[in-house]
Amino acid sequence: MNKLSLIALVACLQFAPALLQAEDILSGLGGFEQPAVTARTPKEKGGDPSVTGEHGLFWSFSHRQGSKGGTLTAGLTNEVSRSGKQALYVEADKFSARYEGAGIQTNPIPVLPGHTYKMQIWGKMDEKKPFVIENRPLYLKMQTDFLAADKTTQTGETVYLVQPIPNTKNRDPFFNDKKWTEFGTEFTTPTDAAFAVVTWRWESGSEPGETSGVIYFDDFSIEGDLPAESLKKIVEKDPALSPEEPAASTDSPEAMEPAQTTPTPAQSAEAAKPEAAK
Repeated sequence: MNKLSLIALVACLQFAPALLQAEDILSGLGGFEQPAVTARTPKEKGGDPSVTGEHGLFWSFSHRQGSKGGTLTAGLTNEVSRSGKQALYVEADKFSARYEGAGIQTNPIPVLPGHTYKMQIWGKMDEKKPFVIENRPLYLKMQTDFLAADKTTQTGETVYLVQPIPNTKNRDPFFNDKKWTEFGTEFTTPTDAAFAVVTWRWESGSEPGETSGVIYFDDFSIEGDLPAESLKKIVEKDPALSPEEPAASTDSPEAMEPAQTTPTPAQSAEAAKPEAAK
């Protein structure tokens, strides 16, 4: 999102009705355009979309290297994008550790109780280093938790969605290196929900073997009615939406130190055992 787009967005919000279409605002915040980078840049070198912490759309972002060999790193890149100039990337290199990976989590997003929303993100594999279906898959896990007005009390049932990358071995690849593929779901918020928190994790499973490949993600969005005043506060408090100098290009991702796994508001994702997306 450029400076003029941000000014126009804030101006529109000054006169906005009580409800707005969520994608009108989140499409500008969920495109991984900040901080600006000039190359494939891991989190530790400046490619951190959660740099604004509690004031932006994303609250936390992390990745962890495998303890049994290989690496899994994540960050921002200007190599490819579905829209804008940047995307988030996840790269596995001979990654053999089990139940380790990368994750990103949003701040609480204001929602209306009892409303239906469509949530999505778009993925595309790297043409030179795609994930191949013969190797051990990497699992994309999307988790949506609902919070009451105090932003602390969890309410309703957590929504889970899991997709192997590129897919299970008996199916055609869900993600490919030719076009962007939509990954998402629809949900109806609980009657006492005021916020939704979305977490994505890219993790290895229990299978033996190695995982290698690069995949990009862009354009996170939620479609549906959201409270305009709450979204206005997200935009006005997010310093990452201001133009800034690009981060310098980085060293090889393989040389980075391990980071902690992304915390989630619900710790029962593994126990839920959701089915893979079709």
